[in-house]
Amino acid sequence: MPINKIRVLIDFEAISNPFSRKLKIDLDLPFAYSMSFKYKGNWNTKSYVIDFNKVGKYDVYSNIRKSIIKNLKQILGYSFKVNSETIYFVGWAPILERKLVTKIFNDNFDVKDLAKGHQISLSKVTRELDKNYWEDFSKAISRNIDNEIASKRAVDSNDGAKAALAGYILFCKANGIKDKKWYFNFDSSTLLKELYEYSKDDVIRMIMIEENYSSFLEKTLLIEKERHKKNKIRSKISNLTKANNIIDEFDLMTRQLEDGIQTKIIDLEKKLKDLD
Repeated sequence: MPINKIRVLIDFEAISNPFSRKLKIDLDLPFAYSMSFKYKGNWNTKSYVIDFNKVGKYDVYSNIRKSIIKNLKQILGYSFKVNSETIYFVGWAPILERKLVTKIFNDNFDVKDLAKGHQISLSKVTRELDKNYWEDFSKAISRNIDNEIASKRAVDSNDGAKAALAGYILFCKANGIKDKKWYFNFDSSTLLKELYEYSKDDVIRMIMIEENYSSFLEKTLLIEKERHKKNKIRSKISNLTKANNIIDEFDLMTRQLEDGIQTKIIDLEKKLKDLD
């Protein structure tokens, strides 16, 4: 039985807006997760997707809690007690993870930030792992969802938004909901296959960073340096644009003033002429 706390990398998928609002469920209702932890020199990675045919919306948190505990005990032993004294979680910029861990465990679990405050996306520092996770699902979205829906653009361009839509469709299918705007029938086994692959990916990326942290830090500092340069250039362009706008406004005011003076001169000359 381990003496030190177990460090558990974790990433959740959740049904976010606009989908959670349409379903009248909790914002960011979790429906899938991937986790990994190192024990006796080996990484142990597990992924899980809720079966909404068996789990109601009010049982989601307890269901995920049981699954996480089961995943841990399968490796650490069934006598292992899972609590804030024995494990802690690690996420990437883990705002969602902190929120959900609190709801799932109702305990003071620590959720550390692997990014350590660096404002950079996980995918940006692990570009070598990029791939198309949603090949069939993306095609189905294009075929079935009206291009006129403004928020469709966000779904088209964002893998996380596709995951939220996937959770929405799984929830709708299990509960007999057929929303005309977002729901469409899609093969569940294909959807689950792509969802599992996407869910596991962030944890695989985090493992890569854990194993090569100095390389990650070097890459991150380089990206942040380039970002700082771009921001300075944007700021200069913005200042020049503002200055140009001020000059334009000054020119307009000058022309208006000149026009006003000219009008008064003409009026005065007319009055003088009338006096003659």
